[in-house]
Parts: sequence; structure tokens; C-alpha cells
Amino acid sequence: NTNIDTPMRYAQHAILSGHKPPENYYNVAQCRQDFVAAFKRFASIAQNHRGLQLHLRLAHGKWHDVEEAIDFVIDVDSPVLRVAPSTALLQFQGVRTAEQLQVAHPRLTAYVGLWLAARPVADPLVPSRLLSGHGTLASDETAATAAAALFRTVPEVPV
Repeated sequence: NTNIDTPMRYAQHAILSGHKPPENYYNVAQCRQDFVAAFKRFASIAQNHRGLQLHLRLAHGKWHDVEEAIDFVIDVDSPVLRVAPSTALLQFQGVRTAEQLQVAHPRLTAYVGLWLAARPVADPLVPSRLLSGHGTLASDETAATAAAALFRTVPEVPV
């Protein structure tokens, strides 16, 4: 039993990161069911701590499928759980404008709670492969402009 009271008195946002299903006897459906149960528990705790907002982090090598993340948030069914999309992942998928976002992920803007700002870094040996989703926007004006365009689709949420 972990005492989480103290940090929740001050925090307004918590970023939660899922992971891939384990590579053992634990099947994908069972893993997802347990993830939903765990996130429902997290959401219940957050609701009892004065407005703590939870954000499901979309990240390279972790949870990266936008539509799957939205379905997951719907399954958890809590007003305190939202999606935290990465501008790097979206840009690597070719989504750089509001129009492209609407075509690629029409449901996303209704579920964004926080933007994760970064530029994609492609593998120099295999450019079609994402090496990192944590590149700095300061070093790439094109990526920064694209990120700003994505932010404007849901301007009321923090970056």
C-alpha cells in the first residue's frame, strides 16, 4: 500500500505510460483487461484528490497507436483520463496539420488532455524507422511549426 496523498495535494497532472504485453503466458486480451482495471483504479484515486487529471502517454516503444489509446480511454470510462499525444509520433506518421490530424485520427481532439512536444528522429540507417520520439523542437523549425499547428487543434490543453 503506497502513500500517494502528499504528491496529489500539489499535482494537477499525472502522465501514465503503458507498456507492451509481456512475452510469456499472459495474452494480449488478459493484459488489456488488467490495464483497464488498473487505470480505473488510478482514475478513482485521482477523482478523490481534487481534480488530478491523468494522461495516457503515447510514446515510441510504448503505447503508440492513437486509435487504440482512444479506445482504451473509452473503456476506462473516466472523465479524469485523457490522451497525451506526442507531436513526434504524429509527425512521423505524416500528420503535420490540423487537416491531416482530422483525416488520420478524427476522434483524437475530443480526447487530448495534454500535448507532448517533440520532433521525430529517424534512424539514419533505416529512415523509415523512428529512432526516437524525443528530438528537440528548437533544432527543427519545420517540426516546431507542425507541432504548433497540432497544438492549435486543442488550444485549451497544456503542452
